[in-house]
Amino acid sequence: MTRYLLAAEADKIQDLIFRASRLREVVGGSQLLSRFCKEVPQMILPNGARIIVNDGGSFRVLFNSKNEAVKFGDRLAELYWLALGGSLTVASPIEMNGSFRAAAERANKALRQAKQHRDGFVATSHLPYVAFCVSCGIGLAVEHSARPGERRRQYLCADCRAKRHEGADPGEFLSDFFEKVVGDEWHEYRWPGERAEKEREDPPMDVARFDARNYIAYLVADGNSMGEAFGECDKGQLESLSQTLR
Repeated sequence: MTRYLLAAEADKIQDLIFRASRLREVVGGSQLLSRFCKEVPQMILPNGARIIVNDGGSFRVLFNSKNEAVKFGDRLAELYWLALGGSLTVASPIEMNGSFRAAAERANKALRQAKQHRDGFVATSHLPYVAFCVSCGIGLAVEHSARPGERRRQYLCADCRAKRHEGADPGEFLSDFFEKVVGDEWHEYRWPGERAEKEREDPPMDVARFDARNYIAYLVADGNSMGEAFGECDKGQLESLSQTLR
């Protein structure tokens, strides 16, 4: 049975995440990207299709028909833009009759070509009298509000607002750290400097209060030659490696 392999990849991930200047938005951007990769493809996946890779902004999916693959790619790119404000490059589906590794190599080549030769241009809408986001400095503000625990209101674009809301919840990124520091009772723990009248918890700032300068470190790591490692995998190994690296 002929199947079709679709390859898609997020563009300029580091620029997307570190476009924001506040740690909360940076953490939120990382968490939002991770959650998008894990949840959204499953929501729009047609019956019979199989996800091989869906993490780190990279996607490899098998479909029963070329039409299904094209529709899925278009929908995924649209949802990525709506959720994160970034672009997603989608290659043309590759026909797979036998070897998955051979199809994966052709899909990777098609993806590189798609990144180099785009069909259109993406423009940011703008007006002469608007406010720009104070976090990234380039997005048009859609909200004028204060961060949790602060009174000063600031302008935020839609992307940084989404990252801030995501970063306000410790989720997978900070809950493990909290539990190791204060144990199972971390939900009831009062962090240094936290005011009793505080209406909403602010996990990144609470962690920062452990330092006299109110700093918190955010470590960035990027594996080398990961494309080569993935390229040497068959279908089962690729799924296993993708799951293990999460």
